[in-house]
Amino acid sequence: CKAAGVTKGALFHHFKDKQELGLQLLEYHWNLSQHMLASTPYAKLTDPFERISAYVDLFIMMGEIPGMTLSCLFGNLTQELAQTNSRLVKRCAAAFVEWQNQITADLKAAQQVYQSTSAWDAKSVAEHFVSVYEGSLILVKARKEPQILSRSMRHFKAYLYSLFVLKNNKIQRRK
Repeated sequence: CKAAGVTKGALFHHFKDKQELGLQLLEYHWNLSQHMLASTPYAKLTDPFERISAYVDLFIMMGEIPGMTLSCLFGNLTQELAQTNSRLVKRCAAAFVEWQNQITADLKAAQQVYQSTSAWDAKSVAEHFVSVYEGSLILVKARKEPQILSRSMRHFKAYLYSLFVLKNNKIQRRK
């Protein structure tokens, strides 16, 4: 309020309560992150495997930027408010599902184009990505080692490649 030059009363004039303010902040953050991700080069790739691979590379790169603050508002709020604020946690859970669904779409598209090494569920692999990312952030904070994110994402990328048939280090298209 001080930085914006408004009183607390003026701020809450626009929101029913603190939860409503929190929900609006989460929506703002979600929309901002979606816009940011949509403007990256990976989003413009048409090949679904190249797109998901470049997406993972984006997170690898984030862990390698000196001084980069590695955090997730949705993950932080979920951990802090899980027992006390079901409305905000419910929105965080919905964001994780939305994110997972976006990744699932690319994985399913890649399954249609490329040969898989075995049957696997795109939704659960997408959920695994979200879990690896969020878990990595916890370790980054606990150990103050941003490289944990890069290492974890590299492991996920190797796992992703293992789901597809490789020949000469290239995944094979379906015949």
